[in-house]
Amino acid sequence: MVPGLFGPIPVLAADLPKVPSLSRILGRSDIEAVSGSDPIAVLLDRFGIDVDPNLDPPSAPFSHLADVPDGSPIGYWLHADPVHLRPNRDQLLLFDARHLELARGEAQRLVELFNEHFTVEGLRLEAAAADRWYLRLDSAPRLRTRALADVMGRSVDPAYLAGKDAARWMGWLNETQMLFHQAEVNRHRELSGRPTVSGIWPWGGGSLPSAMPQSRYGSVFAVDSLALGLANAAQVDAYPIPERPEALLSVLSRGRVLGYWHSLWAAVLDADAGAWIQDLGRLDSWLDQLLALLTVGRVDEIALFPCDGTCGLVTRRALRRFWRRTPSMAARLKGMRQN
Repeated sequence: MVPGLFGPIPVLAADLPKVPSLSRILGRSDIEAVSGSDPIAVLLDRFGIDVDPNLDPPSAPFSHLADVPDGSPIGYWLHADPVHLRPNRDQLLLFDARHLELARGEAQRLVELFNEHFTVEGLRLEAAAADRWYLRLDSAPRLRTRALADVMGRSVDPAYLAGKDAARWMGWLNETQMLFHQAEVNRHRELSGRPTVSGIWPWGGGSLPSAMPQSRYGSVFAVDSLALGLANAAQVDAYPIPERPEALLSVLSRGRVLGYWHSLWAAVLDADAGAWIQDLGRLDSWLDQLLALLTVGRVDEIALFPCDGTCGLVTRRALRRFWRRTPSMAARLKGMRQN
C-alpha cells in the first residue's frame, strides 16, 4: 500500500525523478478496481472491516489498540487530535499537531484540564502520544465527522459535524477551545513564540468488533497506527518495513505480506513537494530490489495499492509484457503545478 503515490502534490514535471522500477510495475500490471479510495478505507477493507456508509470509518478503536496496547479497548473511541487554528482573513485554517512540537508533559496537562472539566459529561480524553489523542465514550454518539487528513491546512467548515448530536458536540468543542485558550500551557507557548493548542478534532469513531474477520495476511510491515492496530486485532505479527525487501522472505511461509509505505502520504498532507520527490526515489530503489525477487521466482506476485480505488497486480509472467506503453508519472499525478 502506497497512499499518496499519485499525489495530489504541487510538483513540476521537470522535477520528477526517474522511477524505472515503479514505472515497470505500473505499466505491466493488471489493474483491478478495489474498495476504498483513501488509506483508511483501503486498510479497513483489507482486513475485512465493514464500514457503514452512514457512519465514520472506525479507525480510532484500532489505532488506539496499537498506540495503547495495555489499555482497555472497551467502549466507543474517537481520534481527538490536538490542533492549531490560525486566522486568515475571514477564515480559520486548521493545522495538525505534527508541527506543533508539543511536549508529552504539555499534552498531559491539557488532557487533565479537559478531563476535569468534562468528567460530568462522560468524556475521557487520553494522550497516547503528544500528538495523538483519543476520546472515550461509554456509548456511540449520533455523530458523523470528517477525517483530520481532509482538513489539514484548510479552512474549518463550521458545519463539519453532522448527526442528531452535532449541536451538542459543537458546544463541547467550543468549550474546549475556551478552556485551552486560558490554559497555562498555552500562555507559556505563546510567550515563547510557539503556536498554541487551540482545541481537539474528533473523527474516525467506532468500537472494536466482537469478532475480528479472518485476516488476508500472515504478516504486516508498517509504522502506521491503524495498520498496526488492525494487525494486533487480527493477531498478525507486525514489523517496521525493512531496508531491504529480501527480509520479507523469512515470513512468506505464513502467507501474504502487507507492506504499508506511509511517507509519501505524509508529504502529501504537508504539501511538501521536496520530501515527496525524495521519498519517491527511495521507493523506486526499494521496488527495484523487490522486482529482482519476483524475477527469480522468490516472490510470486506484487499487488500495488495507491489508495485511489485501484490495485495493480504484477506477476513474473506479466513482467514480459515489453510491448505495453507505460504512462508517465506526470500523466498520473494529481495536483501537479503547470510550467
